[in-house]
Amino acid sequence: MSQGFAHTLDRTYNAPQHQHRKIDVAQALKMRLKGFTYQAIADKFGVRKQAVCASLKAFTSVLQDTGRTLAYVDCKAEVLDAVEARMVSEMVDPGKLEKASVNNLAYAISQLDHIKRLERGQSTENLDVMAVSASLESIQDNLKALRLAKARLVSKSG
Repeated sequence: MSQGFAHTLDRTYNAPQHQHRKIDVAQALKMRLKGFTYQAIADKFGVRKQAVCASLKAFTSVLQDTGRTLAYVDCKAEVLDAVEARMVSEMVDPGKLEKASVNNLAYAISQLDHIKRLERGQSTENLDVMAVSASLESIQDNLKALRLAKARLVSKSG
């Protein structure tokens, strides 16, 4: 990383040097996206409002409408459902099928489904329940054997 670029990053993401306090940009960004004012964020970090604005300048385009962002976060899985529904309708449109391969559209739907499952805290992989159960039983058997061996050692030494 060039020194000029590093200096730019330092100036962009840190509070002004005369304040001797750094802003946790990740936390400040999360606060701003949750609707906190620049002044409230500045108060939290003990810096001026201008320092917060400078620290979050790189994210200005994202921060224009925090209400919209919050609404999206609250309804992300549902928004992805709507996008998926739209893509399915596009897949069956004969005009669209000529322009894009079904494989590409199917892949996009698969990716959206994966993201939705993650958003909902659902599994994104299939598990072999029988294999997991067998592994658990094997671990439990090994644990019993170790406990017996430990008990024997304790009784011999005592």
